[in-house]
Amino acid sequence: ENSGVIDLTVNGGTFSSNNIGINLSNNAMPAGAATNFSFDVLNSSITGNVAGTSASPINIFTGATSTSNTTMMGTLSGNTIDNNGSSTGPGINVGNNGGSRLTILIANNSISEIGNALTTNLGMSLIAGNGAPDMDATITGNTVTVVGNFTQGILVNKGTSLVTDNPTVCVNIGGVGADENTVNATGLGSDDIRVRNRQGAAAFVLPGYAGGPTDTTAVATYLINRNNIVDASATNTPAAGFVNGACSTPS
Repeated sequence: ENSGVIDLTVNGGTFSSNNIGINLSNNAMPAGAATNFSFDVLNSSITGNVAGTSASPINIFTGATSTSNTTMMGTLSGNTIDNNGSSTGPGINVGNNGGSRLTILIANNSISEIGNALTTNLGMSLIAGNGAPDMDATITGNTVTVVGNFTQGILVNKGTSLVTDNPTVCVNIGGVGADENTVNATGLGSDDIRVRNRQGAAAFVLPGYAGGPTDTTAVATYLINRNNIVDASATNTPAAGFVNGACSTPS
């Protein structure tokens, strides 16, 4: 009772002129519900969002009322994403909220035409917050192009502006050879990759990181060395900082 399982595969689809091309959400209600959502979005084309909206071609979301019984696990791979109709939406938007558990692989996607907003153009955005969610993300082999001031090709936030947020985050961005992401974010105040440790008691885990926990310059260098990018930035608020560790991947 009060439980559900979804196992979804989208392979080779074409989505155009929609508000959101692909929208996957798990928000367990009531609180005791156990819901498991597995997904694979592969080799698809998502283009031409409705002009003037803030939607994203791909949106992955767990709700603020979700609990530890709420899980999402899946892969976004081989997709071509063109976001030229959206005013502010990232090409890929991932929101991990409440008490949910999210494990995601984002690999070998092409994201372009991100550049319609006056500020905050994002190729992909991953945010864990609005509670105590648990997020493991692997981001490899993607090609991302964004244009505009104060943009980021890849943005990962551990926590939101809420001081009560207590997320757990592990993110593996790039690597060696084919695992490197190629990101080009151009404009005043732009970063190819940005990571932000904003809230929570746990450290922000970065596999292979060998620098000091609060050394944000070392974090930026780590990201540059693992990706085909020009610049990166990191910010840290909690004392735990950034540490080495292993991220889970979809099984």
